[in-house]
Amino acid sequence: MEIPDWEDAGPAIEYPAGFEVSDRKRKRKAHLKREKELRQLIAGTVELSEAQGAKSSTTDRTERKGKKAKLDSSKHSTAADSFTLLESDPALFKEYHKGFQEQVKHWPVQPLDAAVAWVTKLPEAARVADFGCGEAQLATRVGQAVVSLDLVAQAPHVLACDMAHTPLETESVDAVVFCLALMGTDYGAFIAEAARVLKRKGRLWIAEVRSRFADERGQEDYAPFQAALRGAGFAVTAQDTANKMFVTFEAKKGGKALSGDQLRDIAWPTLKACQYKRR
Repeated sequence: MEIPDWEDAGPAIEYPAGFEVSDRKRKRKAHLKREKELRQLIAGTVELSEAQGAKSSTTDRTERKGKKAKLDSSKHSTAADSFTLLESDPALFKEYHKGFQEQVKHWPVQPLDAAVAWVTKLPEAARVADFGCGEAQLATRVGQAVVSLDLVAQAPHVLACDMAHTPLETESVDAVVFCLALMGTDYGAFIAEAARVLKRKGRLWIAEVRSRFADERGQEDYAPFQAALRGAGFAVTAQDTANKMFVTFEAKKGGKALSGDQLRDIAWPTLKACQYKRR
């Protein structure tokens, strides 16, 4: 069976005068390229390109070239770069999350459900920080008080911030959750920030896509990540790879607080770009 080309699929459409079929094809191609680059940008694997946000005006194109120049010095983006970009153009973040949710909804087990199950076991009086909260669904599904943090506020009461430098006070929360939220090349700075805001003996829960920990042969190796967590002052209490799509880690903050310099000196392993696929 011959699969029709995109521009030939569906019933015939009458186009306005001067509108060519090739225009549709170019727009479709630009949209797909933009969607791909948005995913890579948030994962911290590629610099911003002019294709992101293809607005027609000369002013908008000039502004986007300026944003590109800020990231061109590195082949990877940091949390600060992403925060600055998305703060100025929140629509990019919304588009990324839409594609992200479309992929994850097909998974047999949802990471958010696992996060909810973990948080509900905490004491009712526990204060939880949800780093990379998205639409802040965790806060709506548990009885504990949840502070929702992300690069862009996608829901009421979300604190928009660079998650390496949150407005939370030192040792002010009992637990921290990262649910598919270790974005950017400096994701270790997020965990260092979690160590700062957690009370001593506070709890840490992380869920992340398994393929991000795979080596060039596709073998998953979690040891370097666990070693980095220990270097940040955490005792790793559990690791669960029972789910085919994502791995979870549980850890507890030690009784001794580390200095900012000690946290910055930790060698965090590079995590691969997310590969959202069925297994």
